[in-house]
Amino acid sequence: MHPRYYHATARKEILPLVGVATVFVLGRYSYKAWKRMDEEWEDYQWQLRQYEKQMLQSAEAETTTKTIFIDLGSVYTKLATNYPKPEVIATREGDRHLFNGIMYKDGVVEARGRSAMEKFSYSPSSAVTLPWDVLSSSSSDPEQAAKIVEDVLGLALDETLDRIGYDPESSSTALRSVVTVPAVYLRSDVYSAAFANIATTFLPEPVAAVWGAQWKSLLPTEEDRAGRTTLIVDVGGKSIALSMVQKDVVLSSITLPWGGERWIEILIDHLRKESSEPLEDERSLTALQTHARVALAELSAKSRADIHVHYLFADPTNHHLDTSISRSVLEQAIMDDVKEYLVQAAQNESALSPHMPPPTDLSSLFTSSLTQLLELSQKTPMNVNHILLVGGAARAPVIASSLGSALYALMGAESSQKLVVPDNTLLPELTVLGASTMLPSYTYAIDEGLVRLSYP
Repeated sequence: MHPRYYHATARKEILPLVGVATVFVLGRYSYKAWKRMDEEWEDYQWQLRQYEKQMLQSAEAETTTKTIFIDLGSVYTKLATNYPKPEVIATREGDRHLFNGIMYKDGVVEARGRSAMEKFSYSPSSAVTLPWDVLSSSSSDPEQAAKIVEDVLGLALDETLDRIGYDPESSSTALRSVVTVPAVYLRSDVYSAAFANIATTFLPEPVAAVWGAQWKSLLPTEEDRAGRTTLIVDVGGKSIALSMVQKDVVLSSITLPWGGERWIEILIDHLRKESSEPLEDERSLTALQTHARVALAELSAKSRADIHVHYLFADPTNHHLDTSISRSVLEQAIMDDVKEYLVQAAQNESALSPHMPPPTDLSSLFTSSLTQLLELSQKTPMNVNHILLVGGAARAPVIASSLGSALYALMGAESSQKLVVPDNTLLPELTVLGASTMLPSYTYAIDEGLVRLSYP
């Protein structure tokens, strides 16, 4: 027999290999353990915040930090406070929604609020300025933005301070002010500069809307570890914002440059065509926009609205404009505007899915935009737990019906169970009301959500 030869690795050569393998295994285990502990800690903090939200609803007024909340919309401002309980503040004139427009003469405020609205029109010659036009422009001067915001909000904020009994000179604690911001402008330098002297905290509007729905028991408090995903459709005066929110953080958001004010302009054009005389002067355009707003509000609940504009014409035998408009006629004009204007505008804003055919109506446009939002959020329709419709312009029936059709196309029959539509009085106020439920012991960070305040 031939001898068998064996090769044995020397101990001094194999021990380092064993040591490296051991360190790798232990390191990998330690990393996973640390990662798991970190996730459990975040889950604990999340559930703690949900518990504090529920406790806040029964908190005594004396234990609540006095805070004012500002929702500067594209056309109207809503103010709220958490003291003695979350509620929207009405001005001395009884307005719960303050018109944003402001009119200057020689650099001095000449008109604001109702008086400014009476002089406002959508024309190049209008002397009334809307803060939205300044804040939404990337080329705006931050100092100009700050001035117009302070001029618009000044008196209303003073009234709110009187309402909650806060005197800055005698109070030992600083007043906290929270400003809701459209998700698309969360990182805008112009926005932050405009509110530098007013806001202590900025809060995304979609997050505030979710809180408002939870406060009103329209949505459940998110106690589960993963956190529910909520789709928010905010239909405002100048835009429609589609946002995805999870664990108080906006995952993604897109904006359609089209809203209730566009419909008012469409209605004004219709009235001008109905007129026997050309209406180009500022006085006539102002009168038409005032009555168009009233008619649009009526058409949200009625099939037809009467419009009476007194002393619109110079003809002594026919001074007044007396006409009416049906909801179907206005909705057809709105659908025409979707095809003629909104589709192209949405494409320019990258608000449509590149994987879908061009929209032909409002329903298919919503379908394409929602698909784009899902792709940006890396979500599927089945991942969406709730859909929340908010915003003053959402009262238009054409919005709810078109959105419902789009959601059905994406999610099937269960979309109707997920869709939450507040009543008409709550739609424009849900965002600022939700902001007023913000936990007093927390601030907000864009990428983290609620962050507990650390006190010295």
